[in-house]
Amino acid sequence: MWLSGWLLALHGSACYLPYRAPSASEPHALLKLRRVHHYSGPSWRWGETRTDQALIDDELWLATDDSPSQRAPQTRTVRVRPGRHALNVSTRLWHSEELRELKTVEVNKRYPATETVYKDGKHETRTVTKTERVTEQRWETSTVDITDASCSGTVEIQFQATGVYLMQYTFTGDGQCSLVCLEQTRSAAGVEPRLRPCATLAPEPPPELLAQP
Repeated sequence: MWLSGWLLALHGSACYLPYRAPSASEPHALLKLRRVHHYSGPSWRWGETRTDQALIDDELWLATDDSPSQRAPQTRTVRVRPGRHALNVSTRLWHSEELRELKTVEVNKRYPATETVYKDGKHETRTVTKTERVTEQRWETSTVDITDASCSGTVEIQFQATGVYLMQYTFTGDGQCSLVCLEQTRSAAGVEPRLRPCATLAPEPPPELLAQP
């Protein structure tokens, strides 16, 4: 299953709450996420930094910044509460550039001036400093993040207590990534556990449909 790419305007993990995993003594399943990156070409084509993020129900539980040259598979494990949960995994390859722009700005400009005042029955001239609002142009430099390639995918899984779920995320290029879930089945002692595809869930029907007789 190939998933559409996406663009992330800002680097980092802003706007996400941290994931709150259940404790070891609470009912939970184990989720093992294996991330693999397969893309060819020189690193400059793929940015200077590769950012991976993983969300569980819009809560951030994994965020990494690596060099694009780091392509060895990486696995992380997290406890998940039993029930229906959505897992989103994304990759963004990006680099920073300095942008120099000519901008028009308004500034306060001070200048000397003379004014005449009437004091003690006679006129006096004195020098004062006045301020006026003027428009001028100036060069300004800012640093911007440029996205070179990105992809994101989401699956929804019904997690069972004591279950073990293996999630394989593979990124191969801009707009090209896959997210596959396998459930580890229980086996008799001395027998290797088997893997079967996770039962992905269809979207929940809207509330108004459920309310109909």
